[in-house]
Amino acid sequence: IPPRRGRASFHAASTLRAAAHLFTWPPRCQRPRIFHAASTLRAKMGRYVQLSRQGVLLVERSFSRQEKNFSKTAVLIPMMHVASQAFYEATLSSARLSRFHAVFHEGPPPQGDHEAKASHWRFITSLRSASAVGLYLECSWQVFFAAPLAASNGLCRRLGASPLVVQPEPALSGTRLVATDSAGLAETLVAMASLGTVDPRAQRMVAALSEDDSRSEGACCATSHAVPWGIAHMSYIEKALVKQGFKEDPSSS
Repeated sequence: IPPRRGRASFHAASTLRAAAHLFTWPPRCQRPRIFHAASTLRAKMGRYVQLSRQGVLLVERSFSRQEKNFSKTAVLIPMMHVASQAFYEATLSSARLSRFHAVFHEGPPPQGDHEAKASHWRFITSLRSASAVGLYLECSWQVFFAAPLAASNGLCRRLGASPLVVQPEPALSGTRLVATDSAGLAETLVAMASLGTVDPRAQRMVAALSEDDSRSEGACCATSHAVPWGIAHMSYIEKALVKQGFKEDPSSS
């Protein structure tokens, strides 16, 4: 018990400590959960992202499964939806992509050139036939993405740097393109809220990849499939492939 003269200061210090503990954010009981989520997210992204003197490098990883005289290979190609033109020339527009038996595309089926030129909107075809959700997405795109991207590219041109472009559609010749993704807003929000733990879009693609492998099993002794999906989906796709018996090739990265 402190002396009588020091009791006032003792109670004041106790009150300050209690107030500091009360208004500290995040609370101590929530800190382990928040820090665990952040460390889990870094661990998921770290397997496909590396920092070097050249900048940020995206790492491809290959997974294969052997069954008697038949082998199945899936190459996970992490993608960024906005990057320089050189990045897409080395991935989606490269001749290497045409060497795969099939390419599992993220997003809805690609549109033809005449359909793409007919409308300059991204989420809607016209203002009259657009839904409320479509108008919201289009306005959000134009205000929060298209305008900042145009300003950034203008600054890049002044500084002599490479401008950024939106991810184009895959340029394939002789390779089958498989589009299983609906790019639904609800499914995207579920994946974002769960930090990639639940991903209906990626699960649908993995199921289609498995079925495609079973159909091609009697056709040839080996098949290879490219999966150019967003980097946020890579961890979920990897775990789903491992559950189906795929093993990572140590020399793939």
